[in-house]
Parts: sequence; structure tokens; C-alpha cells
Amino acid sequence: MIAALISDRWLRVLPLPTPAKGETGWVDRRAFLIGAGALVLTGCAQTRPAAEVSASPSATASQSPIVIGVDTTMVGTVLGQLLAGSVGPGASAQAMGADWFAILGGGTLVAAAVYGLTAWNELSESEDPTDNLVQDLADLVDPEITVMNPGSTDGGLVWMTSAQSGVGTLENLAAWSNGKAAAIPSWGNERADGLLGLNAIYGTAFTASVQDDPTARAKLVASGQAGVGAFRRTEYLGEVDLVELTDPDQMSAADPVLLLVNTAFVNAAPQSVLKLTGVVDKLTTDDLVAIQRQIAQGSTRAAQSWLTANGLA
Repeated sequence: MIAALISDRWLRVLPLPTPAKGETGWVDRRAFLIGAGALVLTGCAQTRPAAEVSASPSATASQSPIVIGVDTTMVGTVLGQLLAGSVGPGASAQAMGADWFAILGGGTLVAAAVYGLTAWNELSESEDPTDNLVQDLADLVDPEITVMNPGSTDGGLVWMTSAQSGVGTLENLAAWSNGKAAAIPSWGNERADGLLGLNAIYGTAFTASVQDDPTARAKLVASGQAGVGAFRRTEYLGEVDLVELTDPDQMSAADPVLLLVNTAFVNAAPQSVLKLTGVVDKLTTDDLVAIQRQIAQGSTRAAQSWLTANGLA
């Protein structure tokens, strides 16, 4: 979950190696690998006295604790296990508070996992982003934090209903919605794709039934206590029989998981950053849901097993 207030001082996208003048770019994993390799080669080619290394800002930053910020949901917990696990001993994840942007910008957190579109909506005064969300974030932000290129994990909001409801689309629900509740998370009301957006765009009359636990929210819908429910695609809903409602007016949009990294840490510890970006690069939405399912079924090593299977442990 993105904090309700996000400073516009602590997000940045790495520029491409040769950006056009006046443009802000972003870096993908391949480009970062080239840059990190150059840093490693440079380090290997030079022998420096220990005192000089200890005195350098980069050396100090690289020896600081590697703490990664995540939200307080089960999705956040799994992302923290994956990201910290990829770096190895000495790395840990912690829940971010409302001031996570200041802590990340100041270097107490070296990285954070956030939802990109949600962050953009908090920062921007525009109605909609362009087709290049990462570029749009780059146009808004300052250099203390680097926004790495997204992978294929999508936390966009979707609306679902019971498979027994006989409903398959958000269209023509005006009469059907009368007297029914919509199960939503606490942050899912005033978003453009949230309950207010649903009622305005599709002419429905759902009332809010707030439940932050996605499995409890799903049970409200499956049992008929709520007519519909709003869920992130990254959330595990339990073993319930729900169907996604089609969205012909395209009210909802993709909300990719983005890795934000403190820029000083990017410069000081490029190999650690490569390990973090390796997780984002390989992780899919289905993977993330599957790991949560395994944890719900009692596994204590689901995240570590995924890292090992993908060569990231």
C-alpha cells in the first residue's frame, strides 16, 4: 500500500546511458548490468589503501544495514522475504510507515517495493498517466531515490463477484446493485477505479463494506454478504469461487510493482542492487499469489524455495 502522502523529492528513474538532452529516462536490468559490470571492473583494476576505502562515502554506505521497506500486507511480507533473501545474510525487510519516503531518501531504508500507478496518482495533478508510467514518474521526481524498471508483477485493482451470482460484467449492474454492499480495502473507496469510480462510471449503488484482509474480503463476496469485491491482482484470496468482472469502460489499469532504491546505495553497492532487480525481473503476478497460497497452507520456506528455483538464492 502506498502511503497517503508521498513527497516529490525522493523518487528518481536512472537516466539511460545516452539520453537526449532534456529527457529523463529509465534503466532496464540489461543496461544496469552493463553499468554495474563497469563499476566492478574499475574496482578490480585499482588497488586502494584501506584507509582511503574506509573514508569514502560509497564504502560507508555499502557497509550500512541493508533494510528494505514493504507495506503491511501479506503481499508486502512476501516481497520483503524475496528481496531480502536475494541479497543474503545481513539484509532484512521492515514495514514502512507514512514517512517511508523520507526514510528511504535519507538512506535508513536502502530500497522499497511500491505500486507504481498508485505512487503516480499521489504525486501527479494530471488526470491520467501516459502509456509510459515509469517515464511519467521520472518527469515528476528528484534524484535522492532511483526507480528501477518494472518487471511483470501487476497489482492493479480488479472487481470480482461470486461465481454463483450469474453476473459477468460491470455493465448493467445499476438495478442489481441496489441494497448490496461492495467489499473493499480501506484504501479502495476514493480511487478512480475504486468504489466511487465504480458507482460513478457504471451507475451502480453499492455501499462500502471495508475489510483489509483479502481472504476475509473474498469470503464476504463468496457468501453473498457483499455483491462484489475489489482486489489487487497480487492478492491471494483463499480457496473461494470468485470470477473477475469484465471492465468494458477500462476503469481499472495496471499498477506494477516497482523497486525504489536509495541512489547512494545504487552507487555504493551495484551488485546488491542487481540481486534486488533480479527478483523484480523474474517475479510474476502468478508467482506472487502462489507463494502466498503456500504460506497459507503452512509452508515456511515458500519464498526461499522460489529464490532457489530461479537461481536467485
